[in-house]
Amino acid sequence: MVAVVVVLAGAGGIASAHTELDYSSPEDGATVASPISEIIVAFSGPVTPVGNGFQVFDPDENILEPQFLTDDDTVFRLQLAPPLTAGAVGVRYEVTSDDGHVVTGSFSFTVDAPSATDPPQTAPAVTQAPTTVVATTVMAGTDTAPTSGELPPTSSVPVIDSASPTSTPDDAGGSNAAVIIAVAAVIGVAAAAFVLVRSRRSGGR
Repeated sequence: MVAVVVVLAGAGGIASAHTELDYSSPEDGATVASPISEIIVAFSGPVTPVGNGFQVFDPDENILEPQFLTDDDTVFRLQLAPPLTAGAVGVRYEVTSDDGHVVTGSFSFTVDAPSATDPPQTAPAVTQAPTTVVATTVMAGTDTAPTSGELPPTSSVPVIDSASPTSTPDDAGGSNAAVIIAVAAVIGVAAAAFVLVRSRRSGGR
C-alpha cells in the first residue's frame, strides 16, 4: 500500500513538472499606451515551436506569423513590423517541451496608442477678412475726396501746353513794323550824311 502511494506521488510530481507559459510582455489583460513592436513569450523550460509556433491577431483581426528571436529556447521575442496600435491584440502559441509534451495556449492585451494612419490634429484655419484699399485723389476745384466704391469725376486740371507761343500774331506784326522803321531811319540818316559830305567836297573845288 505504501509503495502504491509513493508511485502515485511520483507520477504527480512528473505531471506537475511539464513545461508551461512562465510570463509574457505585455501581460495577459494588460493595456499599453505605446505601439507594440515586440512581444515576449517566456516558458518555464526549453521548448521547440510547432511550425511557426506563434500567431498574432492584430486589431484588424488579421492573423500574423511574426519572426522570433531566442537565445535559450525559453524566452522568445516576437518581432512586429509595423508596430501594432489602437486595439485588442491576441497571441496564440504552440510548442513542444523536451519531454515531448505539446504546450498550447493564448493571451491578449490592448494597445491604446494612436494609429499611424490617423491624420494629425491641426488647429482650425483663421479666416482673415479682405482688406479694402481706398485710393484718395484730390481733384482741382474741390475740397472733398471720392469715397470707397466711387469713381473720381472725369474733370481734371487744365494742362497748359508749353509749346504754345506766348505772343499773338498782332504783337508780332507790330514788332516787325518797328524794326523796318528803325532800319529806314538809319538808311535815311546815312544817305543825308553822304550827300552833305559830297556837297562840301564839290564846293571846295
